Amino acid sequence: MKKIKNTFLAFFVTVLTSLNLVLPTYAEETTAQTVNTAGFSVNVVGDGTVTLSSGDFTKTLSDGESYNSDYNEGTEIKIVSKSNENAVIDDITLNDSTISGFSSGKKSFSFAYTTKTADASFNVVFKQNETQKEENSNSSKTESDDSSQDKSSNESVSTSNDAVTESEDADKYGTFDVDLSKMDIDTSKTVYTKYLYAIPSAVSENDTITSALIDKDPKDTIYTQTMEPSTVYTDGDAYYIQADTPFVNGLAKKNYPYDYDVARGNDYGQQLTEGFCYDKKTHILKIDKDVFKTVAKEAKTDNNPKEDFSDLQVQFLVPADVENDVKVKTTVVDKTGSIDSVVGDSISLRPFMTTRFQLASEKTASNIIPKNVKVYVNGSDVPLESEYGAYDPETGEMALSYLGANLKSLEIVISKSKGRAVGVGLGTAKVGSINVLAYLAEGTKDVFNVGSSIDVVGKFGNNSYVQTIDGPLELFNKSRTTAGGYFNTVDWNDGDGGECAMSESALAVPQSITMNGQTIDFTMRDINGNSYGQWVNGGYHLTDISDPVAFNGAIQAFCHHIKQAVGTINENSRYDLRYPTCTLRVLDASTINGYRHVVFGFETNLHQFAGSTPQTVGTVFELAFKVQSKGKLCIKKTSANPAITDNNPCYSLQGAEYGVYKTEADAKANKNKVNTLTIGKYDSSEKYKDWSNEIELDAGTYYLKETKNPKGYALNNSVVSVVVKANESSWIGSNGNSRIILSPIPFQ
Repeated sequence: MKKIKNTFLAFFVTVLTSLNLVLPTYAEETTAQTVNTAGFSVNVVGDGTVTLSSGDFTKTLSDGESYNSDYNEGTEIKIVSKSNENAVIDDITLNDSTISGFSSGKKSFSFAYTTKTADASFNVVFKQNETQKEENSNSSKTESDDSSQDKSSNESVSTSNDAVTESEDADKYGTFDVDLSKMDIDTSKTVYTKYLYAIPSAVSENDTITSALIDKDPKDTIYTQTMEPSTVYTDGDAYYIQADTPFVNGLAKKNYPYDYDVARGNDYGQQLTEGFCYDKKTHILKIDKDVFKTVAKEAKTDNNPKEDFSDLQVQFLVPADVENDVKVKTTVVDKTGSIDSVVGDSISLRPFMTTRFQLASEKTASNIIPKNVKVYVNGSDVPLESEYGAYDPETGEMALSYLGANLKSLEIVISKSKGRAVGVGLGTAKVGSINVLAYLAEGTKDVFNVGSSIDVVGKFGNNSYVQTIDGPLELFNKSRTTAGGYFNTVDWNDGDGGECAMSESALAVPQSITMNGQTIDFTMRDINGNSYGQWVNGGYHLTDISDPVAFNGAIQAFCHHIKQAVGTINENSRYDLRYPTCTLRVLDASTINGYRHVVFGFETNLHQFAGSTPQTVGTVFELAFKVQSKGKLCIKKTSANPAITDNNPCYSLQGAEYGVYKTEADAKANKNKVNTLTIGKYDSSEKYKDWSNEIELDAGTYYLKETKNPKGYALNNSVVSVVVKANESSWIGSNGNSRIILSPIPFQ
């Protein structure tokens, strides 16, 4: 993997790290051992359900139902308890003792149990929610009692050697009054905060990150995920981070997350379950001092101590409001005194579009010199590096390498020119090109409706696993910088960044897709229309397998880790891993300077096939294509009295000429003609002898007037209006002063 430098950058990227295919410890044993079995049972009482799963086995129990079986020692069984609408979980016991980490009153609770040699009897009891009113009135005493019960049951479980793992920590949430502005900042600690944005109608407060990604189909529950580095504060006794971006800018549908998890910042994402407390009101996460000592110690014992890209990664499940703009608090400091800023107290941005907005009026736009503009993001005291921003002195527009989702505040400082740069300023890139990974062919039909999603076959690669990322590397390396600049903060442990590092993951999209009933050339190109090429075959595990479709080049991708392991990869499943089913989702779209910009979320469904590790792999990328602005026009002239003129050598429609004008006034005055249509010039066939030549025009309304009459006919001075549509051929018939508009014929 990679180690992230301590920088201020907070760019968007679909996240988590590279794919890991790690065998469970029990699968690594090489010596034959005697396998012991023990009884395992679960009893359910009350208004709720309990779901058991192990390998391919799944069973759901409800009130009054029981499950009994014998299991081999070392078998892992996942137990998920969920109350119904008007109930809560009253107690979960193992051999008559409340299990570690559980406290009464929860709506859901999940954990994994590893069988031992002794019998295990679980009882799950649900109760009606109303019965807790009296208990809630004395919450302090209840919390104290729960704490004592938890401590007692923890000791009991520890003594009995029964392994209950991944239970929800009773101290996961809390409230505390701290002032981060009065604390010191510890730059030696790195924490990355990740927001898993969920579709509100598909998740509830009972959902966890695990249930959203495993128990449900991520295609139906998740929009995408973004990541940002967090400032680490300390008061000497503990550490704190502020995880509030989507709650401040309005992207979050609720004012608190549904769930959060903490893990080490590396490929494997080992979950950490103790030493954290999150305040839902202030959105501050408290981290015990010993946590950093623990992860540092663990890193030293790993085979590759340099693999950690950060000390910690924190992931939040956030229901997202993608219909409305996010609001980003913005301050403009004009030290020149010559700028008419059009920015108020805040700017409105689309959540999943690159940040682009109007900074100055067109009248004063040229007074701003890009190199003299500094931008401070989300309260940072370090300005944005030049390559991650752009300003257009002609229009007054600005662009930043951020999704709207990752912004909560901006400070823009405009300094006077001193004949040289005044420090880090904005770069020279065009506003419309910031963050664009690649271009589609000019005139691509826009079928990319926001919210549309399709299943496609993808191509997955990881130099440590299924296949090497062997090209074309130009697109892969570009994906490191267009995804918000995050990749430029990376120290490459296995190279200088010019080639793929050993443990990097990548995804490729097919070069042809079908969306909303239309087949689209999805070949990724540079701005001049040159293809970046195909990623063909390759890899050292499946060298004899041909690609099922033609793929674009690889794009940098990251993993969404999930807590419960659901198996291991074997040779029989490598084809499925290499060519996974993926969801391609249109997150947002807009038109900028004649180009259609579309942001896509691209996510694998690796967890869905047998033998998968508990994760998906995904990325976000922005494509653009030049909007086709031209259409074609062809007209037909017919006689008003065919009984006299047809087959009469005194009459001929060929040779009649019609002028094409932009305004009705120009047509009447016969001036500013933009083109000419001549009857008989389409071709010499009998079918089209009375049709004109076909001309190409910019889309819009035009006016036609006959400027030369054909043999035997009087000049027609009538002015006729026609509409030319982009990407269409308009064939129009003329009969005297009337018009017959035929069905538009698409370009060939």
